[in-house]
Amino acid sequence: NTPNSAAFSFTGQFTAAAWIKPTIADYVGQGNANNWGTIIQQWTWVDPPAVINGYGINRFNNGTIMVFNGTATTYTTPTSIGTAPLNVWTHVAHVFDGAADRIYINGLLDSAFPATAAPGLSSAPLHVGRDDYNRFFYGYIDEVRLFNAALTAAQIAVLHGGMPAPGGLSATTAPNLVTLTWNAVPGATGY
Repeated sequence: NTPNSAAFSFTGQFTAAAWIKPTIADYVGQGNANNWGTIIQQWTWVDPPAVINGYGINRFNNGTIMVFNGTATTYTTPTSIGTAPLNVWTHVAHVFDGAADRIYINGLLDSAFPATAAPGLSSAPLHVGRDDYNRFFYGYIDEVRLFNAALTAAQIAVLHGGMPAPGGLSATTAPNLVTLTWNAVPGATGY
């Protein structure tokens, strides 16, 4: 758990992404309350009316990815077509831009759904690999990234594949000095 922070308590556009490697398929058999494991979650349960304030990414037993965001009056839970298979590193991302919820798997758009709810302000901590209701993710989670903006497909591809190497790299040497020059690839903000 990471204590609540305005840095990741989104109420508008956002992107949440991570690399995952699930190692157990049956979450319920491991004692989870439901048939999914939590990858990233930052939400507050509001009961009544039994809804959430916040957002999250989960993996179902069958490998599909379910994302959600919502407020105390409505929430949405789109589910991917593709899967994150067992014992394989898979990059997953949820992009909410106000008009749609998009699920990316391995840098490619898997599915998009019309947005019906923005994330509500949550006072909860950020959970990685678990939530408050014993829905643990069994496996590995790495490189969790949260952005208070809706990343583009090209930016998601960079999160997945890394920034392409610069071209035209050259080195000039002098006593006690090496100067490197290169041509940045389009969209690069640093190396």
